[in-house]
Amino acid sequence: MKKARTLLLSGEYSKVQVADELDVSRHTLWRTLSQKRTK
Repeated sequence: MKKARTLLLSGEYSKVQVADELDVSRHTLWRTLSQKRTK
């Protein structure tokens, strides 16, 4: 998740691109990011 946040905060990658880069589904990435925000 640290890498995902770094890539997203750089502004150079979309959520779709980050999911592809990390080899996870978009749904998994979005779900995990939203869970981290609420905790």
